[in-house]
Amino acid sequence: MMPSTYQFSDRVNKSLNSLPADMKSPIEEALIAEMTTGESPESVLTPVQMIVYLMIRDYARRDSRRAAV
Repeated sequence: MMPSTYQFSDRVNKSLNSLPADMKSPIEEALIAEMTTGESPESVLTPVQMIVYLMIRDYARRDSRRAAV
């Protein structure tokens, strides 16, 4: 189950900021779209971007769960 609010921790921010510009923007946009509207990013991200996206999304989900406790 996805949390209703998300915590963009230092780990998430550092991960996003370490990406090259051509990966950072699409991944940030995909995270925002999924977390606000539930839109799936699979059609807009390349396979490599999707792997990085899934890792960062997992960080955000876990950090959000920890912050909610």
